[in-house]
Formats: sequence, structure tokens, C-alpha cells
Amino acid sequence: MKYIVPLLLGPLLVAAFAVAYWGPVRGYSVECRKDVQITCAIERETSSATTAHRFTLGSDPKAVVRVQDVRKGPDRILLYLVSSVGEVFAAEFEGGSALSEAEAAAARLNGVFAATQPRGC
Repeated sequence: MKYIVPLLLGPLLVAAFAVAYWGPVRGYSVECRKDVQITCAIERETSSATTAHRFTLGSDPKAVVRVQDVRKGPDRILLYLVSSVGEVFAAEFEGGSALSEAEAAAARLNGVFAATQPRGC
């Protein structure tokens, strides 16, 4: 009997650590700047770390919102940056106003992409 508790508690602690380490995303940050080229920086914050990467978009860039149907639960609202060199996942939006927030973010980014003068967001 005294060995049952540690045997049950051990896997639960390992699972809790795994969820905390590889757990849900807390937030995204997408910043793009138009100078001679359009450069973007995307940060993703989880409970364990913040990852970031920078990249340059090709010609004719645009921000696109995609709705991914999910069998159970709410649809996933995803934001992609698309250009001649391909597409990059930028962010996921959650909550009741996710679609309107994603569309507003896409509109801001598309405003930067369409600007004739250097600009950032």
C-alpha cells in the first residue's frame, strides 16, 4: 500500500511538468516594418520560454485570416503572412471575438504592406 501512492504520484508529476513546459501558448507578437524590404518579427510566448524569429517577406505580401474547422470546440482562427516566397504562420486567436481581432490585425499588417512610405506596426 505504501508503494502505490508514489507509483501513482510519479506519473502525475511528470505529466504536470510536461504540460507546464510544453503547455499552451500565452501570446503572440507580430511586428512588421516596411523600409526597402518588408521585415517581420514573430514572438511566441509559452509558460516555459519565448521564441522569436525574424524574416523578410517577398513581393506582394498580405496577411490572411483562415478559419480552421474543429470537430469539437470552437473553430481555430489563424493568421498567416503570405508572399511570393511562401507563407508563414503568424498567430492564433482565441475567444469570442477571435475572428474580429484576427481580421483587425490582418488589416493593420496589410496597411503596412501597402504603404508607400517606410512604416511599421
